[in-house]
Amino acid sequence: MVAWNQTQNEHMIFLRFSLDILGQVGVVISDGNARSIATRFFSFTNVDDLAQLDASAINTVKYARDPELKRRKQAEILVPDFLAISECIDIIVFSMISAATVLAILGRFGIKKSVRVNPGLYFGTATPKSDF
Repeated sequence: MVAWNQTQNEHMIFLRFSLDILGQVGVVISDGNARSIATRFFSFTNVDDLAQLDASAINTVKYARDPELKRRKQAEILVPDFLAISECIDIIVFSMISAATVLAILGRFGIKKSVRVNPGLYFGTATPKSDF
């Protein structure tokens, strides 16, 4: 999704959660993009279940010409029903402008979360905006 929407970097955020969410009832992991017919799903029972994931594919940055590598890169942790914002470790944004926007929204709801700028997680060649 990030690659597909790279012109929208200023409007996209990453919510980072602890792997402790794997212990929630009903959590499922997939070895690739959940929409792919080739993807397999596993009920998470213990840390050994993560061996089903292809860590080198997940961490690669060069996958555009290889559909199977792209599918494996997009492995997912699927949590049923609900993840509370309190379980979120922090929020990662593209630019300082995005950070200011997110902090303002969080403030309106009385939510205190760390917001970090990391344009390296985003696709595209746009330079992040740094002025407010």
